[in-house]
Amino acid sequence: MAQKLYDLTVIASSYTNMAGQKKNHYVNVGSVWQDDRGGQYISIQAHVNFSAFPRKDGSESVIVSMFEPKDKQQNQQNHNFNGVNNSNNFNTSAREFDVFGHGNNSSNEEVPF
Repeated sequence: MAQKLYDLTVIASSYTNMAGQKKNHYVNVGSVWQDDRGGQYISIQAHVNFSAFPRKDGSESVIVSMFEPKDKQQNQQNHNFNGVNNSNNFNTSAREFDVFGHGNNSSNEEVPF
């Protein structure tokens, strides 16, 4: 059984909270996994369109951050060696986003994964 090592996230947008602090809205775009043989692979959510995320002016790259999963119970899921999720648990984030990166919970203050 594969073990999830990291959640992969991208900043979808930024906002200023009521205290005047700049905060970011994160989108979970995938995971880094390690299989039983020690090999590592990345599983990217199929609906993610990386060109829709904000980039620095002139940059053609999107920065993807890796965070250790907060819930260690979710580290083990039914993944086969090819990275296909067999658990039917497609929403691993604490926050849901639509295809445009708009969240349904604006009170998020940290990485939600």
